Amino acid sequence: MAGSKNNYAALRVENRLILLCARRQRPPDTQSEVNRLLLHPLDWDYIVKKALHHRIYPLLYNTLRQIDSKSVPTAVLSKLRSETYQNAARNVLSRQELFRLLRRLQEDHITAAPFKGPLLAESVYDDLSLRVFCDLDILVPPDQVLKAKTTLVSMGYQPQFPLNPAEEKIYIRSNCEYNFLRPAEDGTVFQVEVHWNVIPPLFRVPLGSEFLWRGASEMSVGDIRFYQLSLETQFLILCLHAWKHFWSSLQWLCDLNEFLACYQDRLDWDLILAQTQSLRIESIVATSVSLIHNLFGRDIPGALRTHLRGQMSEQSLPQFVTQHTFPADEPLTSLLRKHRFYLSYRKSLMDRVAYLWLVLVTPTPTDFGETPLPAHLGFMYWLVRPWRLVFKTLSGRQRL
Repeated sequence: MAGSKNNYAALRVENRLILLCARRQRPPDTQSEVNRLLLHPLDWDYIVKKALHHRIYPLLYNTLRQIDSKSVPTAVLSKLRSETYQNAARNVLSRQELFRLLRRLQEDHITAAPFKGPLLAESVYDDLSLRVFCDLDILVPPDQVLKAKTTLVSMGYQPQFPLNPAEEKIYIRSNCEYNFLRPAEDGTVFQVEVHWNVIPPLFRVPLGSEFLWRGASEMSVGDIRFYQLSLETQFLILCLHAWKHFWSSLQWLCDLNEFLACYQDRLDWDLILAQTQSLRIESIVATSVSLIHNLFGRDIPGALRTHLRGQMSEQSLPQFVTQHTFPADEPLTSLLRKHRFYLSYRKSLMDRVAYLWLVLVTPTPTDFGETPLPAHLGFMYWLVRPWRLVFKTLSGRQRL
């Protein structure tokens, strides 16, 4: 981590240990650093709590179990082992469920491209048990969303938010995913997110269906056929997903780090640079790659580093990480702070104004639930929402 030594050293020792362990493959020099950190008096309750919160406990356990050291308490290893084994069992069931879904979607002539979830675990971590995930993400063309819904309902799934036809039309227009749940007999609850995009319109990232499907290739597992998004598209999705959640979970940074460890030499960086410009997400990608460079020592391709240099803010990285990734309390609990965060990554005045306007008027499932309207008056939700926000603000309630 020579290139990021100062930023790395500024972190709390427990967080430094977590970062060194939260990777599938570790350079030889990191093992000696892990051993050195284990000599410190460590707050193991803090380490376990953070590993569970950031959903990187399988990676932490995978590292610590290989260390021949009495510095790791037996109770800590036991706790991490138990959580890791439970995660492995869940992931096996989730993978089986994913392919059951893909088979049915194929039979119903629905084009599907699964992403993240078990496929990312297998392709990037090379081990289904090393990644924690709680839902199955499947991208479908926008004109097949309702058809996919019919398929899922026939398989026992139900929408997370029951919507009438008018509400459903508004929801699909203003969002990027439709969530479905199915409880299994053993108590497992499968959650599926049917996507037609990967980021809602209000964020003002012009990432359309044509862009997402460009370069997708057909894959098959046995007799099940599906699509795989291009590597460049997957990289941008990981960057956008981490940003959408404020880079607050170390897992999403681990995903990016491991993704680049596998595919960095195969990515078309000229294409990625052109795409970041057309999507107006240079600062989002710059912050993402800067974080994994400084936290994991991941080399940044020269062309990308040169092009995005003006977008990176390495000088303030320790403060950024402290506020977002390793905060003392939950990050960005203030609604105002969340909106300020998103606005700071929208550079044009038009994008900022549009974001604020869409936040103000775009109906949400909360609006549908708290102010139910008959289907023929569904258009009124665009007027009802601003008044509901005023009431919420005056009453001191922040949920929008």
